[in-house]
Amino acid sequence: MLSISARHASAGGIRAYLEGERDGANHAVEDYYTQEGRASGRWLGSGAIALGLADEVGEHAFDRLAAGFHPQTGEALVQRAGENHRSGWDLTFSAPKSVSIVWGLADREQRDAIEQAHTQAVERALGLAERERLFVTRRGKDGIERETAAPVIATYVHGTSREADPQLHTHAFVMNVAARHDGSHGTLETKPLYTWKMALGAAYRAELAHGLRERGYAVEADSKASFRLSEMPREVDRHFSKRRVQIEAAMAERGTSGARAAEIAALETRRPKEAATAATLREHWREEALAYGVTVERLADLTRHATPELEAVATRTVIDRLSHQQSTFTQADLTRAAAEHVQLAGGGLARTEAFVREAMKDAEIVALAGERYTTREMLQIEGDALARAQQMAKQAAYPVEATLRDHTLSDEQRAALNHITAPSRLSVLEGLAGTGKSHLLGVAREAWEASGYEVRAAALAGKAASGLQSGSGIRAQTLHSLLNDLGRGRDHLTDRTVLVVDEAGMVGSRQFARLLDEADRARAKLVLVGDANQLQPIEAGQLFERISGEVGHARLTEIQRQRDVADRAMVQALAVGDARSALDSLQARGRLHAQPDREQAMRQLVRDWSATRDARLPGQDVMLGATRADTAELNRLARDGLHERGALHRGRVIEAAHGPMA
Repeated sequence: MLSISARHASAGGIRAYLEGERDGANHAVEDYYTQEGRASGRWLGSGAIALGLADEVGEHAFDRLAAGFHPQTGEALVQRAGENHRSGWDLTFSAPKSVSIVWGLADREQRDAIEQAHTQAVERALGLAERERLFVTRRGKDGIERETAAPVIATYVHGTSREADPQLHTHAFVMNVAARHDGSHGTLETKPLYTWKMALGAAYRAELAHGLRERGYAVEADSKASFRLSEMPREVDRHFSKRRVQIEAAMAERGTSGARAAEIAALETRRPKEAATAATLREHWREEALAYGVTVERLADLTRHATPELEAVATRTVIDRLSHQQSTFTQADLTRAAAEHVQLAGGGLARTEAFVREAMKDAEIVALAGERYTTREMLQIEGDALARAQQMAKQAAYPVEATLRDHTLSDEQRAALNHITAPSRLSVLEGLAGTGKSHLLGVAREAWEASGYEVRAAALAGKAASGLQSGSGIRAQTLHSLLNDLGRGRDHLTDRTVLVVDEAGMVGSRQFARLLDEADRARAKLVLVGDANQLQPIEAGQLFERISGEVGHARLTEIQRQRDVADRAMVQALAVGDARSALDSLQARGRLHAQPDREQAMRQLVRDWSATRDARLPGQDVMLGATRADTAELNRLARDGLHERGALHRGRVIEAAHGPMA
């Protein structure tokens, strides 16, 4: 696993964290390496070599570089060097849990061997980042010129999680100072690093698995993306995963899932480590492991395996897996997919890079603009689907014969109604949120039904299907269930069916192609509804946007949900990305309130919510946050306030059925 986080604290504070992961009282909570005579940090990166830095990280050199100054002379290396200089980015490489457990429990020799494999994997993953030119600086007027730079990286190895479980990980602190080819220095642009984050993490795991195999360990798949030591009992992994349990509990409480939700939950549940010595912790870990029959002697037996022969890595297998996830992909995406395959097939990072070089020559891969690629299969799928959609749009087989009753539709809505109720077998409706799409579809339903058609609807998400049904009166279900029923013969469309597909912009190309095929074979009418700019498809593809552009569409832009003219203008500005106009509008009307920092802003928001909320109408007064971490914090503050007033009992609100909303 690899995580990346920016660091804005003082240079000394960052160094203290990296050297010993200090607690709130600045006590060292992890002193394995100082006790055992090892350096607390090592320099890596060609930029460090250029500055004459080698081996152990010294305090003065680290602090000066973190502030933007030369480590020896103290001269400024970048503009605005000093206390306002962003210090850098912490790239944390974490070993799989089973590897960390064996490292924590084993004897010194076995522990050193695992640590060497881990350190080598980290160093080679960072070497890949340099080879792929992910460290970039800008120069010239407005930073228009970009060039590859040589990074300066301080690495620190640690061995515990915040719950004092064994967790082998390395903090690779990338200084915000990098050497250019002409000997000057500049600050880093980190977008390439974030773009390659998943690929670098996969490369680290592939190299680590390779190193462990060479040392006699057997590995197996632990998930689609990671691996584990195959002879370690899984219940031991779970026992020593208290942080994982905390994170999963936090996610379950919020009903969230996925990598981003896990990252948020990790930050929310984070607490300082408690002080303990290496010897004390290791003794405690071994006592706990005995309950599962895991002893030092049993751990030594894990290294008895001969290094296995490399398994075949089929280029098409990796490419097919990747193309099912993404319609187009980058070299970083391909590197990630290859590394995840290689970590089980064997060969490490060298084999991963060789595979990528060969795969890029494969006839199945087609280069697109902007350093993106696709496959011939995906081009065929999308090309056939687009041609089918164009053909359906030209066929006039669904005339509406009923006279529409007088409804309160705007001119824009009436034009859109005429567009989707035209005889064409395929129509597209695009619309911003709040423009009255559901109301419009309800009117269209009446017209279609009055003309003798069966009107049905589907959406990718169950919640969207439910919302469409309640807003338009059209019987709706999930798209997955519809296609599944059609494929099994449990349901069917006819030449008198009008099928409305909501949030069509989120449908992947393969599913979209199947939808078009089912509708076309049944001679049904298809009405695609969505906004190409709102959300990206969950699976590979962007067919909705392409179809909309090719066959034409009606578009709703007039906001109906907001009644006030100024509010409508503000929402319109946000819809087209003009945040400045929206904020200026709010400020001019006294509806924009600023606070010095995030914490004070949240506390003021909760105070305002508490003062205006009506306990009898729990859904009317809401607080909104930009991220799940923000909403979780708002909920916590709201609950604390309600608890102080005696309005909470066992985590629920007494005075309001649904409690605070954020």
